[in-house]
Amino acid sequence: MKLYIFIFSLLLSVSALGDTSLDRIEAAAEQYAQGVLEVPEGARLLVSASELDRRRHFDSCDTPLQAQAPSTREGARYMTVKISCDTPKPWLVYVPVQIAVEYPVMVAKMTLGPDTLLDESMVALRYVNNSSLRGNYFSSPDELNGARLKRRASAGQVITRRNVCLVCKGNPVTIEANNDHLSIRTSGTAMGSGSQGDPIRVQNNRSKRMVDAYVIGIGQVRVKM
Repeated sequence: MKLYIFIFSLLLSVSALGDTSLDRIEAAAEQYAQGVLEVPEGARLLVSASELDRRRHFDSCDTPLQAQAPSTREGARYMTVKISCDTPKPWLVYVPVQIAVEYPVMVAKMTLGPDTLLDESMVALRYVNNSSLRGNYFSSPDELNGARLKRRASAGQVITRRNVCLVCKGNPVTIEANNDHLSIRTSGTAMGSGSQGDPIRVQNNRSKRMVDAYVIGIGQVRVKM
């Protein structure tokens, strides 16, 4: 009886050696996902195949594994990849693959209080999963150097455009006005606070006139001509 059990176990072991490894199947699914999914410039794609049942066995495949999946909608967190082998004993298996896209964003290195004037030592670049990003964010420390926090930011918190003012009420600003034929720069005072692209009222320091402008950078606004 013991001899029979030993021989049976040995046959199973020899059979398993000829199988296509589950790791190879999972890697083929991940490689396929990485090849077909489009990622915005600057972002990075992370894919992870779900681990297959270790008790499953697939006959040895002497040809490259075939991978196929239906088109995946933008922002999807999962896709299912069909892995198959076209040998005399064909087989196929469906492998779920988890998808994550991470974006480079600026976060606070430490807890920062409202009205803090930011510099590069206070922020750091981190990759953050798109599913947890809310609002417009910054991807370079240069965009925040000299900006002022409007509300408290905890350590590790993503700094969004709502958190800061590139132009703050009462601050001096440079007013730009230009068209195809003329470019003018003068000084002014902000009558409100705003971030990139926000409309804002400013006072021209020379004429004392109030003008409508929009924020184009730290301490900079532009008026339409």
